[in-house]
Amino acid sequence: MGSIYTKQQLIDLYLEAKKKKGKPPAANDSCKLKIPCHQTYAKHFGSWIKFKSIMKDNSMYITKEQVTNQFKDFFEKEGYCPSIRETKKFGLYSDNTIRKVFGSYAKLIEIVGGKPRKFTKLDLSKELVQKDYNDLKEIFNRPPLYEEMEKFVKYDYYTALKVYFKMTFTEFLEFNGDLEAYKSYRQEIYKKFQ
Repeated sequence: MGSIYTKQQLIDLYLEAKKKKGKPPAANDSCKLKIPCHQTYAKHFGSWIKFKSIMKDNSMYITKEQVTNQFKDFFEKEGYCPSIRETKKFGLYSDNTIRKVFGSYAKLIEIVGGKPRKFTKLDLSKELVQKDYNDLKEIFNRPPLYEEMEKFVKYDYYTALKVYFKMTFTEFLEFNGDLEAYKSYRQEIYKKFQ
């Protein structure tokens, strides 16, 4: 059975998704961007990588100007540049692409004129990291989800836990006696979506 898409339709859908996302879609973006899966592109063009090369969208063809413009737009909207770890989270060019194009993330940030969202030891303390967790726990009346911590605190919570507590988020929950309550809440969420 043949594909329901022509090559031109696949290209058009891809270009539309690229415009919407602000950068070339990745193979795993099909659900989020409502485009055919990368296997459909592979059937028509030989492979996903070949298609990306044809579109001049693999990292070899991405220009400094494209990456710089994307980060400048982000900086203007948000008032800061994300940390290298957050680039994927915010749908920006990946750290690998940035390193290939600029040599380092620091060079890109220097061009954009911003500072990445990260903390220094002067900005935070073990007490503040714990306080932020306790504050959200009180607001939600349950242990906060990791995603909620990342959303509501102004720093990279994962890194803060590693630096100040030398723990993962799961270990931190256990340390606070909240692991079982956390698992229980996660299970409730899971059941709702089944």
